[in-house]
Amino acid sequence: MFAHPETEFVRRLGRMTLHLAVLGLLLLFAPSITHAQISPDRPGFGDGSTLMNASRFQVETGYGFGMQEDRSTHSLGQLLLRYGLTDWLEARGGVGSYVVNETSVANGYSGTTLGAKASLVQGGPVSMGLIATTGLPTGTGMYDSDEVWQDVTLAFGVPIAGPLSFASNVGHQFTYSEGVKGETSITTTLLLSATERIGIGFGYAGFYSETLNRNFLEGGVTYRTARNTQLDVNWAYQIDGYASQLLLGLGIAHRF
Repeated sequence: MFAHPETEFVRRLGRMTLHLAVLGLLLLFAPSITHAQISPDRPGFGDGSTLMNASRFQVETGYGFGMQEDRSTHSLGQLLLRYGLTDWLEARGGVGSYVVNETSVANGYSGTTLGAKASLVQGGPVSMGLIATTGLPTGTGMYDSDEVWQDVTLAFGVPIAGPLSFASNVGHQFTYSEGVKGETSITTTLLLSATERIGIGFGYAGFYSETLNRNFLEGGVTYRTARNTQLDVNWAYQIDGYASQLLLGLGIAHRF
């Protein structure tokens, strides 16, 4: 007999939650090493408002697991390369991921991106950056497309009180084809610096278009293991009733 989809979903959710809890304990009790500020654009849907320092290079990568009813996907790579050109401008290149679908949907490469992040306000309590990203038609499988897409996002960050701060993104993604509607995104995140090496975030991410709106609650924990290295655990759950989708991920960012 086959398990009911909802029962199987709960079982798999329990296993993944246990794995993430074990990893969190390992990170929490790992030995402390010298720390310094590092601000990767992970975890979560949003990007940070701060830039790479001039002449510094950073690699951000990870693994993502998605589960929707009795279907699941694995995202391998999530690779983003960042380089500080000046104190107010960084270059960005997304190598992307290879996505494995445990369904009839074809596996595929998500495609490459090129972009830049420019500083609008930096150096004070409030930070603001503008991010422009161009998606190239290099995907395969379910991501195979001749379309070039463009995303423009405003990223904002401000302290609230003590270790608490607030971050937000407002963005719009579109293609250059006539008649194809774009998608607007909004993220809001409350951040807590629990210790000098552990950060906790919780927030909302929404994606809005004329045909479909998607809404997520999301959260993550970051752990700085060394001066230039940071690990993360992240999750997101779709709350709009359109789909019972759960996203889980692990990642690392290293600055050179």
